[in-house]
Amino acid sequence: MFAELSRARAPIPCGLAIAVTAVELQRLFGDMVTRAAAAPVKEDGRCMVACEAESFRLARLALRAALVLVANAVAGVTRRTTELDAFVERATREARDSTIAPLIEGARARGIPVQRLNNGVLHRNHARFGHGCHQRQTIGTITDGTSSVASAVTGSKSYTLLALQRLGLPVPGQRLVAKLEDAQAAALRIGYPLVVKPDQGSGGVAVTAGVRNEEELVSAFSRARKHCAYVVIEEMLPGEDHRLLVCNGVMIAATQRLRAAVTGDGHSSVAALIAAENAGPRRGPSGRADLVTIEIDEAMCAFLAREGLDPGSVPAPGRRVLLRSMSNLKAGGSLVAVDDLIHPDNRRLAETAALGLGLDIAGVDLMIPDIAVSHIEQHCGIVEVNMAPGLAYGSFPEVSARAVDAVLGVLFPPGSRSEIPLIVVAGASSGNAPAVVAALAQALGAAGLCAAWYDGGDLGIGPDVLCRGVPDATTAAQQILAQPRAQAGVLLCGPAHLFGRGLPWERCHAAVMVDDVPDAVAAFVAVAAGGNVIGGAGKPETIARAVLDTLDPGLLERPGPA
Repeated sequence: MFAELSRARAPIPCGLAIAVTAVELQRLFGDMVTRAAAAPVKEDGRCMVACEAESFRLARLALRAALVLVANAVAGVTRRTTELDAFVERATREARDSTIAPLIEGARARGIPVQRLNNGVLHRNHARFGHGCHQRQTIGTITDGTSSVASAVTGSKSYTLLALQRLGLPVPGQRLVAKLEDAQAAALRIGYPLVVKPDQGSGGVAVTAGVRNEEELVSAFSRARKHCAYVVIEEMLPGEDHRLLVCNGVMIAATQRLRAAVTGDGHSSVAALIAAENAGPRRGPSGRADLVTIEIDEAMCAFLAREGLDPGSVPAPGRRVLLRSMSNLKAGGSLVAVDDLIHPDNRRLAETAALGLGLDIAGVDLMIPDIAVSHIEQHCGIVEVNMAPGLAYGSFPEVSARAVDAVLGVLFPPGSRSEIPLIVVAGASSGNAPAVVAALAQALGAAGLCAAWYDGGDLGIGPDVLCRGVPDATTAAQQILAQPRAQAGVLLCGPAHLFGRGLPWERCHAAVMVDDVPDAVAAFVAVAAGGNVIGGAGKPETIARAVLDTLDPGLLERPGPA
């Protein structure tokens, strides 16, 4: 949007500059908003500024920051502001990561409504796709259809492999221990080299691969034990780590994961080479960039020490220095696509693992020397199964697109619907608007649709009141969308609320203007309703029939029992 403003030949109104800046600030942190508008300045110098929002709290902070930024720009002042700091602090806490961002973007591109459900601190990847009775919820790629049993099983790395072993699938030998002496005994039985990891956890945290002797075992056990009461001592299989994404029992994507590494130039230290790599445009915080920032930590220093190096060492020109013992992407690793290489047996292996564990979406990690050769012909095994695999594939957007399509197909199979008809009634709760809401709910019911409704005070569904004294239309709007029995939604929104806080829904299918509202407000309501605006004059029953006559007949088809 900034680019569009820069091409403008006429002077840019400050109000529009503020609105556009607020949108761009939100977009910097992954909110997929695009619309900004500003009404003409009134005689008293005031104007109404509006911007699209995913989170009202975040958008309000963005507008405050934008106001100060534009005012400072006009005054020729460049300084950091408390308003911008407040926005950045909140946006950083709410920013989604790679397990949900591609899914939200893909859903919106397909016209599937999305609502983020996080509270800014917990479950920031919690989202609802679709409305009412059509809704599906996910936390990252964990769906509301993911088996609770599967969740419990895959929460333990050791128990996951035991479950796979019961299916007759290849897995590495392992022991689950709680004490160092038990770890030492397990190492003698399994034999070095080993993989040592916490029984629970993700992101490769405290995982050490290639443990060669008892001294390294003690160190690796100590790191893992800090993160979990139980530690897995595991046979280190030969080969490379591959992630196989499975959706509804079908393998969708195959990638080989590579360990983080730098290449020496003869004069830069390992730390300097890492800093240079991190400065590249592809690296950034986990979930916010194609590749994760490489961090120098205890595990890396221990791994470098095994090679006679430390962060201050200067590798020879052309020497490739591996930085980690494992290839997890969250530990700075990268990947290459191998969809065209994978052997059909290995594809079926991943599919059997996901189905056997009861996972609708799974990331199966296969350690294998050659992905193009059947697992039956080589020593290999499944080392982990992730029930919440990420969907960001960095330099392979076609793989990411295929993965997103598959996950959305799990949520909304072909032919299924994601929306319910939504109707906004613009009017005061003290006038005729509540009667129009009641008439619409009754008309929708006669058409076979159970409507969730808000009349300015009470929230209800069908003929029943669910809650009295709902504080405002924004709260009620989200409660209507969340109703699992709702096959339609009717929302009363007062002119003052529309003017001060905007329309609580991103879009609706019809709007009824019962009371006069400012032209600027009427304009953005009309845009949200796709131009389907009905006047509010006449009997409520007549208005309700007129509204239903304007709706797409497909929306009024009964989706199923309420």
